[in-house]
Amino acid sequence: MTPQPLQDAIGNAASNLTEPVTAVSSFLQGDTDNAETATRRFFINSTLGVGGLNDPATEMGHEQRREDLGQAAAVNGSEAGPYIVLPILGPSNTRDALGDVLTAVASPLPLAASVATAGVEYSKNKEEIEVVTEGALDPYVVERSAYDQYRQYQINNGEVAPGDSPSLDLN
Repeated sequence: MTPQPLQDAIGNAASNLTEPVTAVSSFLQGDTDNAETATRRFFINSTLGVGGLNDPATEMGHEQRREDLGQAAAVNGSEAGPYIVLPILGPSNTRDALGDVLTAVASPLPLAASVATAGVEYSKNKEEIEVVTEGALDPYVVERSAYDQYRQYQINNGEVAPGDSPSLDLN
C-alpha cells in the first residue's frame, strides 16, 4: 500500500495539471474570477508547492473549482448528445467527450490527470454507485440519469435551479 503522504502528493500534482484547462474553460464561460483563481493556483502550486506536489494555494484561500471544455460548451449552448461510457474515462456524453479530445490534443497531461482523478473518485464512490443501481429495474437508466444530474450540477457550479429538481405530477 502506498503511504498516504505519497498518495496526497500524487493527487495534488495531478490536480495541479488540470488548472490551465480550468482557467481556459472558465474564461470561455465568462467566469473571469474562476479563470484568475485557477491561474493563481497553478502558479502558486507549481512554484511554492514544488511542482504541484503540495497545495499552498488552498491554504492561501484560493479554493479550487474545476471546469472543463464540456462545461464551457454547455454554458455556450451546446447540447449534451447521447450518453456514452468510455473505457477508462467512464461515463460521458458526446459534448463532454469532444471537450476531452480537444484537451488531449492541446496537451495530454490534463486529460491524464483527469483520468487519474476519475479513477480515484470512482474507487471512493464505488459502494454508493452499487447501492443506487442494486435494486433498479434498469441500472443503465439509473446511472445515465445520475450522470446527467451530476453534470448539470457541475455546469451550474454547484447551484441547483428550481427546474433541475425532480417534480411529482399528481394530476
